[in-house]
Amino acid sequence: MGQELGTGERQGYATAMAAGIDPPVDAEASHVELAAALADARDATAEVAEAAESGGPDAAWPLVYEWRGALFRVRLARARLAPVRVRRPRGAPRTRRRTAAGALAVAGALLLVVGALLADWPLAAGGLALGAVLFLRG
Repeated sequence: MGQELGTGERQGYATAMAAGIDPPVDAEASHVELAAALADARDATAEVAEAAESGGPDAAWPLVYEWRGALFRVRLARARLAPVRVRRPRGAPRTRRRTAAGALAVAGALLLVVGALLADWPLAAGGLALGAVLFLRG
């Protein structure tokens, strides 16, 4: 760790060491960045609260942008530490549904044609019913 740790950072690091938790070697810099961002956000929050208590909203307003920046820095540091989530493509289930619907439509049309050619009207009615169900299902 090339940087000197502040009191809060040392305390957090000591707590993690006492619990037996070591940050991964490749993420050590990110953990230090997060600790620094949290300390800055804590200090900025204290400044805004103190200004609001002593001078009201008008005194706190100039500090809000700095405070929001400190909070964003915490969010950014946490995002860098979070594992990357792999999302499966949303099109996959719909593709299977469309394929199944197409296969059922072909089966219904085939039942209708075969039933009409063989004069087996219940078979043809089944094909029509399958087509109607697919049509109404959307």
